[in-house]
Amino acid sequence: MFYSITPALLNLELQAPAHIQSLLAQSDAPLCLYGASPMGDVEPYDYCQCGKNYATFYPVVSGTSNPCPYTEPLPTSTLTFKKNGPTPDPEPTPNPTIHPTPVTSGVVGQPSLGPITNYPDGQCKGLDIIDSLVQDAVNAFCAKYNNTILHEGDGKQLISDQPDGYYGGRGCFSCNPIWYKITASWIPSCQMAPQNINNPIPGENCFDVFYSCWRNAIGNAGRGGYRTAGCLDVSLKVQCAEDS
Repeated sequence: MFYSITPALLNLELQAPAHIQSLLAQSDAPLCLYGASPMGDVEPYDYCQCGKNYATFYPVVSGTSNPCPYTEPLPTSTLTFKKNGPTPDPEPTPNPTIHPTPVTSGVVGQPSLGPITNYPDGQCKGLDIIDSLVQDAVNAFCAKYNNTILHEGDGKQLISDQPDGYYGGRGCFSCNPIWYKITASWIPSCQMAPQNINNPIPGENCFDVFYSCWRNAIGNAGRGGYRTAGCLDVSLKVQCAEDS
């Protein structure tokens, strides 16, 4: 977290260790620390820090002189911080420029993979985009939609789950600024036999198809891309706060 340092704030930070030491000297009981975020657009603004190294955040207790009493056992619910404000509209489904050729006269075509189209190199610069986490996200997506069948006119939009704490921003506690966003849907007016997400293309399983959208998108700082897989529009986009 980065914010402006004022003389008053710096003085409080210098006094904090001595104050905590004086509290510890008065009692053998563990302490919970009270904190308030200097960023007014983050919710909740007030919080308690307890546990080992005060690394776990809990909600404050209202209506008491001590908003952060230490209790045994500690509460089971913890805090997830998020940015205050309206939820942005969902991003529209990518519109691939290359579609499979529609099949007529009742003949079913053989599904194949189309070329990768890169997402533009946007605002995620400076954030760590990690190959193993991309693979974890693909595996989670394939497990979530295991054996799902897509076909013409079904209107399904498969999408990966947002990670805990995601609001797409930097500089807050317990926030995840990156969403490995994976999607799949049937291309309108495309005619082909129904496709199983487990093996969308002969010889290519779910992981191969979606991981390739990221791995084979070259020259855009790891943002990923989209392609066609038979009559499916498939994509993997590394999405962060500034994309919202």
